[in-house]
Amino acid sequence: MIWIQRVISISAGISVVLVGIYLQGNIPTVGASGEAISIAGKFYPTALVLWVLWLVTITISAFFVIYGTRPK
Repeated sequence: MIWIQRVISISAGISVVLVGIYLQGNIPTVGASGEAISIAGKFYPTALVLWVLWLVTITISAFFVIYGTRPK
C-alpha cells in the first residue's frame, strides 16, 4: 500500500507542476502554491490538509484521464 501512496504523491507533484506551467507559463506559480500548502500546514490540522491534497490529486488525475495523458 505504501507504493500506491508514493505513486499518487509523485503523480500529484508532476501534475501540479504541469498544470502550473500550462496555466501561467512559468514555474514560480508552482512555488507559490507550495508556499500556500506549507502555510496551510502550519495553521490547519494535518488531516484537513491531506484531505484537500487528496481532493486536488483526484481532480487533476481526472483532468489528465479526460485529456488522455495519465500521470505516470
